[in-house]
Amino acid sequence: MNSLIWTPHFLVLPTLALTTIMIRIVGFATPGAIDPRDVVTLIGLTMIRYIAVMLISSFF
Repeated sequence: MNSLIWTPHFLVLPTLALTTIMIRIVGFATPGAIDPRDVVTLIGLTMIRYIAVMLISSFF
């Protein structure tokens, strides 16, 4: 029963973070600040950077 309570938190937090990260990185790629071919790599690396914070936040 306890895992059912944590499931929405564990799914919603990464989804919100991923959306924010995608908007920010695509915004940098549009005017040419970063190479458009590196967008997916930067999104993945940034998600790895925030995964610890999201895991800790989902427990509270």
